[in-house]
Amino acid sequence: MTSNQVLADDCLQDKVLLITGAAQGFGAELSKKAASMGATVVLLDHQVKLLEKLYDDIVMQDWPEPAIYPFDFKGAKPDDYHTLVANIINTLGHLDQVIQNAATFRHLTPIVHHSIENWYEIMQVNINAPFLLTQACLGALDQEQQTALIFVDDKPRLDDMAFWGAYGVAKFALEGLMHTVSCEVESNTHCQVLCYDPGPLPTKLLSRIIPAAKIEDLPTMDNAIDDIMWLLACQSRTYHGMSLKKGFRKQ
Repeated sequence: MTSNQVLADDCLQDKVLLITGAAQGFGAELSKKAASMGATVVLLDHQVKLLEKLYDDIVMQDWPEPAIYPFDFKGAKPDDYHTLVANIINTLGHLDQVIQNAATFRHLTPIVHHSIENWYEIMQVNINAPFLLTQACLGALDQEQQTALIFVDDKPRLDDMAFWGAYGVAKFALEGLMHTVSCEVESNTHCQVLCYDPGPLPTKLLSRIIPAAKIEDLPTMDNAIDDIMWLLACQSRTYHGMSLKKGFRKQ
């Protein structure tokens, strides 16, 4: 598939796609777009009412019926992740693609004032949870057909790390996790593992990171969503092990 090729409307037909942080923002829009292209989407988040609304929105469009999976990364135990994957396999038959989109952040703060509680919470959701979910999913993604594991990245620049605290550290660790996993599965699976940074998006998370940001002046999510849909539909491992940014297909 070439980078400028137009995707077929049903290019994700029969795919089972797990999206974390699906209840709102980028995760919700990804979920709707994937469903519109034929995927059966597992909507994972701790915000049940928002998940139910998203479920209704997808069903009303007559797209494949999604599955709601309430899950709280802050309190989940390692066994809960394996139970999650087992339930997906038992209910839907297979798991083809995973987008690790969930993240949490409170505010910019200097390390000297960073609360211990907030540090542990951010590390739990932003790096420990992706590790545990990846560990649980790898066996399910180890199939003869092409599968995908995509980490949604939001890494600050190395020369602009001040005040990002646990969030910035966790995002660098997330990229390290991606590289580790991509190397380990490169020779013995068909799974494409990569990071994708959509850039600033008009979300509540960005409003917490940069309160002065004018959401209405930011780019829409459309281009970033199209990038990820293209990566999911791509039947090659061209970008395996890479850290991509929005617009990579035009480079």
